[in-house]
Amino acid sequence: MELDLNLRARIHCLEKQLAAADLAGLVETNAGVRSVMIEYDARHLSLPDLLALIKKADAAIGDVAHMVLPSRNVHRVRPVLVRAAQ
Repeated sequence: MELDLNLRARIHCLEKQLAAADLAGLVETNAGVRSVMIEYDARHLSLPDLLALIKKADAAIGDVAHMVLPSRNVHRVRPVLVRAAQ
């Protein structure tokens, strides 16, 4: 399996949009590498309404090929030599 960074960016955006929607009945989202797990309460959010929200959010993402995602810098720490006391 090869990591598709465009798909990963799309999943990241989809999860963020679903979480930002703050819908009653949307319990939790959890993004994976190629999918999003969605837990919802059917008493407050019907499956057809959830699917419509997912389709709308996905369509709003657009082209992710040139998207800039937040990242962090990782600095390599040099090891410190500690000498034992004699």
